[in-house]
Amino acid sequence: MMKRAVFISLGLFPCPDCRTAPEVRAWQNLLALRELGIETTIVTTSDPLNRTIPDFPVVFAPPLPETHFVQFHRQLQYRRTVAALVARQARENDAFLFCEHWAALASAPRHPRIVYSCHDLERNLGRLRRLVKLNSAITVKMRLHWWLTEFLEDCLFKKVNRAICVSASEALTVEARWGIPVEYIPIVPSGSVTEPPAALNPALRFWFYGSSGATSNKIILDHLARELYLLLKQANPRAEFHQAGNYTTDTPEKIEWLQRHFTVHGFVDNPAKLFQRGDFCLIPYPYDTGFRTKIPEVCGYGMIPVGYPMTFACCPEMRDGYNCVVADTPRALAMKLASVANDDTQRARLAAGAIETRRQNFSSAALLDKYRHILNF
Repeated sequence: MMKRAVFISLGLFPCPDCRTAPEVRAWQNLLALRELGIETTIVTTSDPLNRTIPDFPVVFAPPLPETHFVQFHRQLQYRRTVAALVARQARENDAFLFCEHWAALASAPRHPRIVYSCHDLERNLGRLRRLVKLNSAITVKMRLHWWLTEFLEDCLFKKVNRAICVSASEALTVEARWGIPVEYIPIVPSGSVTEPPAALNPALRFWFYGSSGATSNKIILDHLARELYLLLKQANPRAEFHQAGNYTTDTPEKIEWLQRHFTVHGFVDNPAKLFQRGDFCLIPYPYDTGFRTKIPEVCGYGMIPVGYPMTFACCPEMRDGYNCVVADTPRALAMKLASVANDDTQRARLAAGAIETRRQNFSSAALLDKYRHILNF
């Protein structure tokens, strides 16, 4: 095991007071390095919220000049500046570079030992972002943009010696395409897991949970509004529909629809006080990109994730009939959910399976074994 690491995290501030999934990931990785006894120096950008990083030496890099994947690669001077800064921290022979997300990897100097923490494959996520944003036909310009994204991502992965992917399916893609050692390590919120109360919630509650800033949540809300909500309502007439998470970045039309059909709770500091055992978490995401960060979290509350096969392609720990509800089409999902929701025995069994999955598969010990394996140079 290498003794030292330079942890590069640009535009993501790794600290205990996490506000976004990428920050949760960065802090999770840092805690794993510390648990493995690796002396770590952080190179990061200043935090606009003035948070602090306890117990780690920190070197500050200049603020990110650009957050768009393709445009960032044109910032040659910035990348050279950060590369020189990182190189000064990694002079020892027993050091490796740990790059958190693509901006860090793009700015890292050439090094014989680079670990890349891959949150999403941009070739997949970039297509969805542009389609959601433009909501129009695919143009030649759009296809050229996608080609350039793939080319630049190929160039980045040529620098990498080891990869850590949050998505199991993307880990398989990375291994097959770039032929580097890779480990699937999901994003799991830090902290101990408290067993939820044993009793099922007597109410039947369907939750839409997550920030509206995430592309996947935008797509889920659009899918609910266009098709799935009405099917769920018809099949489950006694169901309550609730929302939790920041929703202010959605369009006025989507916000109005959400407020009209859901009980809107907005951002919640402690979701454990809101969610109950046997509640259902709606995750009808029809694509396989990145990782659904909410899955391990809601499992710990005894909630039952609901979605399509592609929803859970990133997370093989989820199994239909054991800890989640899965169906191929919107209508089939609504009917299957109605059958489960009206059977307390099934609902209790699924909730127990979700809690056991969080306790065993997503435990700190299980994740640390994965880190130990991939970081053993």
